[in-house]
Amino acid sequence: MEGMPQGQHELSRAKKHTHRFRVVDKLIYVAAIGSPVATLPQVAKVFFEKNGSSIEPITWATFIFLNIFWIFYGALHRDKPIVLTNILWVLVNASMVLGALLYS
Repeated sequence: MEGMPQGQHELSRAKKHTHRFRVVDKLIYVAAIGSPVATLPQVAKVFFEKNGSSIEPITWATFIFLNIFWIFYGALHRDKPIVLTNILWVLVNASMVLGALLYS
């Protein structure tokens, strides 16, 4: 920016950059919650129709195992969206395993 000392220009850019990150950091929670929630209709179908015959429990159990690694990773890096998303995925995936075992 013309007329602005170089240091102030960099500070101004840093503030804009930081603001964008804050916005994205807040919006990521929509994805963190929305992704597992989007699978709930599948979970509901298994339980309402009492039919888990097309579900492979080993697949969903593997997802749980992998989600647990992501939870540890997110905790280690203090990344709340990763921890939140994967805790929700563990619940969804565990529901699918339970539905497959109960209704297959």
